[in-house]
Amino acid sequence: MYKQVEVDDFTGFVLQTRRIAADPGTMKSNHRVISNVRHPYYEVAYAETPDEIRTHWHYLKSHLPKLLPADLPVVEREQWIINHIASLADGKSDDLKKEDSDEDASVTRSYRGAEVQDDAEEIQADFNGPRRLDRLTQARQNSGEYFDKDQWVSHQLLLRVDDYTTPRKLNVFIGTWNLNGKKFSRDSCSNLNLWLLPSGTESADIYVIGFQEIVDLTPGNILVDVDACKPWEDAIGETLMRAPTKRYQRIASTHLVGLGLIVFVSKDIAGNIRGLSTSKVGVGFLGVGGNKGAVGVRFDMFGSSLCLVNSHLAAHVHDVTGRNADFLQICKKMVFNKEEELTRTDRVIRVISEELNEESKYQRKISDHDAIIWLGDLNYRLDLADLKKVYDRIALQDWTYLLTKDQLVLEKKASRCFKYFQEGQVTFGPTYKFRPGTNDYEQFDKKARCPAWCDRIQWVGSDLQQLWYRRTDELLVSDHKPVSALFRFQARVVVEQKKTQVIADLKKLPNAARVPTIELSCVNLAFPCLNFAQPVSRTVTITNSSEVCVQFSFDGRLIGTSRKRCPKWLEIVPQSGLIYPYKTQDVVFTINITTAEDIMTGKDPLDSSLILRLAGAADRLLQLKAKFANTSFGCSLEFLNNLAKPVSTYSTAELAQIQSETTQQLVIPKEVHSLLDFLSTNELNPNLFAGEVSQADIQTIAKALDSGVPLAKSRCPVATVAATLVDFVQNLRSPLLPNTIPVWEGEAMNLDSWCKMALLCLPPSNYQLFLYLVAFLREFIRSHKPDVDQLSTVWGRALTQSDPEGTFSGIQTRSPMQLTKQFLASPTLL
Repeated sequence: MYKQVEVDDFTGFVLQTRRIAADPGTMKSNHRVISNVRHPYYEVAYAETPDEIRTHWHYLKSHLPKLLPADLPVVEREQWIINHIASLADGKSDDLKKEDSDEDASVTRSYRGAEVQDDAEEIQADFNGPRRLDRLTQARQNSGEYFDKDQWVSHQLLLRVDDYTTPRKLNVFIGTWNLNGKKFSRDSCSNLNLWLLPSGTESADIYVIGFQEIVDLTPGNILVDVDACKPWEDAIGETLMRAPTKRYQRIASTHLVGLGLIVFVSKDIAGNIRGLSTSKVGVGFLGVGGNKGAVGVRFDMFGSSLCLVNSHLAAHVHDVTGRNADFLQICKKMVFNKEEELTRTDRVIRVISEELNEESKYQRKISDHDAIIWLGDLNYRLDLADLKKVYDRIALQDWTYLLTKDQLVLEKKASRCFKYFQEGQVTFGPTYKFRPGTNDYEQFDKKARCPAWCDRIQWVGSDLQQLWYRRTDELLVSDHKPVSALFRFQARVVVEQKKTQVIADLKKLPNAARVPTIELSCVNLAFPCLNFAQPVSRTVTITNSSEVCVQFSFDGRLIGTSRKRCPKWLEIVPQSGLIYPYKTQDVVFTINITTAEDIMTGKDPLDSSLILRLAGAADRLLQLKAKFANTSFGCSLEFLNNLAKPVSTYSTAELAQIQSETTQQLVIPKEVHSLLDFLSTNELNPNLFAGEVSQADIQTIAKALDSGVPLAKSRCPVATVAATLVDFVQNLRSPLLPNTIPVWEGEAMNLDSWCKMALLCLPPSNYQLFLYLVAFLREFIRSHKPDVDQLSTVWGRALTQSDPEGTFSGIQTRSPMQLTKQFLASPTLL
């Protein structure tokens, strides 16, 4: 029998659970426990999702020595596993009922580190440019729908879709709501019509509703995947029956613990839906748990494909990296398959074949669709520690300011998540956290949680146009407000006669005409005089001189270097694109160096070759040649403390040698000493750090520092020297006050004690310079009585290299500005 250990404590459950022999006839259960409590063969055979199959397959592979016959050759082991799992999945084998060892069976899948973040660009590339076109072409060829077997013809068909299709405009309603684990009741859904059927809007052809936290995310609910979505599904269906002009039918419903995704379509288009498939991915507990993750639905409609994803990402204001990692894992792991056409054996063998790096015709990724809509509780918060300021801005409906602190907006700009996704203009207030039963924010929450736009709708696809984006305040049961959007989706209806003619025309082209040819306005990009933080651009014009569309991309790799991705100092716009016959495209190359040390030491060379990739033709090379003026800005403290002479006097080889040295000649960088010495010997005023100074003036002083010219001889304005000091500290290679310092323990430790402990955790070079600067600033405060809040804001940004009003490290209730003020003004600290 299938044995489930009943333990209240979740940790105890994991530790006490053991795999035991089981009867295949009693294996299947509606209440499936995620932890491995069965024999591993049964775990693989009865896993319901590709992700679960992979989890147990990895476990099996690691335990091959004790699970396989001793005399079985190594090369035959994996096939033996596959054969026996296949027979077990079909109920044909009962010879595997031996008990496994007594060790813990949990499979930990820790991914929220640098590994997945390093792949962020690679994973997201499928959503844009040539990679997206390639995947769409391959997906349609694999589906066997209306693309030709000739891959080149298929590719050109995708590019020329307007030539053989007519548009069919459809309205798509998207709704997302975190229910906060509230049980379904008729009262809780009495106002659903205000959300789903808002007055004064166009009727929808498709309804897509996503829920999060349908049940409480308790340990028991995480382990047992119970479908609590059904009553909400019925309530939505009843609500849509009140629609004045259309009648709807449900075509899909899928769930994962607290996540649910439901799709209704108008009956007049239901007959045009094909290729319907669902998928689910857990990224929560142990990297697979359903407390966090996503569910998805995809289908073809007329001649277009639509993918819908509902997700619930990592919580807590400080776990931005976790949210980004969840997004990337979902992109990587979610696949859609024609499950109805596969036996259980086929499903298992398919997934294991993927693990063995074999081709699979069943997979379709999120990116392999014409239109993608991603909804859900994405859980991105506001980087603001001052709750009073947040509520003041909410009272003023100053969404523009608050969105500048929104983590999703910031992470998208940094290309760490949802890089190629669009979002409509946010014209409503934060959707979380409310006091249930009211429209009032929870201002007295003991965890001091800041209101945030947790609930969002993102999309990809040129055939999508958002008509509106709103929050519904009338639904009060949850601490989240539901969010909705209406899209105009231009589906493609294939005209068979036109398509046949386009294919015939393409096949008439001789092989020579199929190869795209281009002309470049120049192949040598020269940047003869580059300075720190001063961007310089060059433009190259690509001319398509052929009869076919040219698909181009710069993959970012530089020949002559070890780089696999485009360096941070180089921006290419656009990095990829499509050029129609006899048309042109301008590409702008911009170099902006903000980290100088590796460039000056030759570790990150500027001179290299860029690869221009052309689909269906040979690659082209562009030569990049640049000269950079040595500077002390954008370097590490350890490196600067070894520069006994002005940096401009060193050669590349000498700087490389200095970078490798571990001992330091100076206590603080000589450039900082020169700046502070100048300020200390000149007359200062309280507004020293408050005025605006041009970057050109700062560059003038920077050149004097780098060449060893005494500042006294340069006749520099005092305010410009002060601004240069701030700029120097803010552009150190790593923050002077890093985020690796310890978490504040709140009531158990006063802020002075935390500041003292933080100082002891600083690296020696950081410690020396930090004390040097703080001593100068405290004396400046004592002598000149400046505005301490304004001074702390300026230096909070410089010392932490972050938003002075945001949250810092593990101290969610203190901003960098507030911490800096403590260092500068506390009478008992230093």
